[in-house]
Amino acid sequence: MNKFKKALIVLIVFCLAVFSLPTFVSANAPAPADHLTVNLSNIPDNAVYADLLIKIDKSDENYVDFQANSFADSASKAKSIVDYSDGGFYSFTFHYKNSQSNIKIENYYDNLYCVSFCEGIDYQEFLTQYESLLNHYNDIKIALLDKDFNIIAVSEAAQLPKESKMFNFYGDVYYDFNANTIEIDTQINPYFFLVAFVALILMISISVGAEILTALLFGFKNKLLITVLLVNLCSQIIMRALYFALPFSYLIETIVLEIIVYVVEFFVYKKHFKETSTAKILAYTVVANTVSLLLGMYLNCYFLY
Repeated sequence: MNKFKKALIVLIVFCLAVFSLPTFVSANAPAPADHLTVNLSNIPDNAVYADLLIKIDKSDENYVDFQANSFADSASKAKSIVDYSDGGFYSFTFHYKNSQSNIKIENYYDNLYCVSFCEGIDYQEFLTQYESLLNHYNDIKIALLDKDFNIIAVSEAAQLPKESKMFNFYGDVYYDFNANTIEIDTQINPYFFLVAFVALILMISISVGAEILTALLFGFKNKLLITVLLVNLCSQIIMRALYFALPFSYLIETIVLEIIVYVVEFFVYKKHFKETSTAKILAYTVVANTVSLLLGMYLNCYFLY
């Protein structure tokens, strides 16, 4: 087996290993929250139900005039919670299409009570509804209701955190009736910066490794390989720094930076690979950077937040 075939096999195995990384990461990631829990404290004795109010437009595809559920008959008579629309906030239970709510207040522990939303038997279906709340209807209020579904009190507005790898949100919201405050239980992910650093080193190593293997396919040896290594280390470090510094979208930054990398690396190689034809240098620059780009974009689908 000649050196070209060996290098090609190594490059293919290398790419397959990279493609398997996100699957390994996903398989070992902690399970996300699948529903929203509203924890209530210091509530009045006549509070029997608690509903989630979300900011939603009547023209929204998920808005309905009245959502039938196990509480519908009683609530339709009272009308208080069903008709609530102050500030564009509407009842999640009675105006969100196919809402899954358990608004009957249950005693959880001592002075702590709770209700839940988006909790159902079909985990995947209601996980989608839960994610929809976080990403599209995250402006919320809490309404306390009496046994006839009349409104006792409505909290101040709060905002659910959008999904992010930097923060952990386990679906817990805390409403204190006496203080009329909502607290969202979010925590900085203690492993985020470590994982981000490891991911950065990993992506740089993969990109550089792919270009080294491609260089072997083109027959580059010894000092030429060292040049490829140094050039790609510098370009990758500069590119990653610019990704964090520039204010543009990932797509725009990628297009601009990659064009610059293609051009700069071509002229650097042309200067140092004096015994190599211009056509071969151009071919290597295009192939190596394209392989590196595709691997980087694939990994960024999983590591960007």
